[in-house]
Amino acid sequence: RYLLAVAIIGAVYTIVQLPLAIYHVATGKRLSRKECMPEFDFYGDKLVSYLLATAVGAGFLVCADLKEDANTAGLGDSRENYDKFFNMGFLATTLLFLAFVCMAVVSVLSSINRNHDRTRSIFG
Repeated sequence: RYLLAVAIIGAVYTIVQLPLAIYHVATGKRLSRKECMPEFDFYGDKLVSYLLATAVGAGFLVCADLKEDANTAGLGDSRENYDKFFNMGFLATTLLFLAFVCMAVVSVLSSINRNHDRTRSIFG
C-alpha cells in the first residue's frame, strides 16, 4: 500500500509541476512573481525524492521477504506463478527506483536554481 501511495503522490506532484515547468521554459518567467516557486520546487522535490527512496527500500524488502516465504512454503507447481508475480514486483520497484534517481537529479537542479534566484534577487 505504501509503495502504491508514494507512486501516486509522485505522479500527482509531477503532473502539477509539468505545466509550471513548460510555462517557465516557454516564457522565461515564473507563473508567480513572488519567491515562493523556487522554494516550492526545492522542498517539494526533496520531499518526493525521500518518499520515493523509502518506498523503493520497502518494495524491495517486501518482495524479497514474501518471495522467500513462498519458496519455503513448498507450493509445488504453483511456485513458478509466485516467482513470476514477485519478479514483476521487483520490476515495478525497479521502475520506482529509476523515478527516485530522476527525482534526485531534479532535486539537485532545483537547489541550484533556488540559490541562483536568491543571489540574483540580492544583488540586483
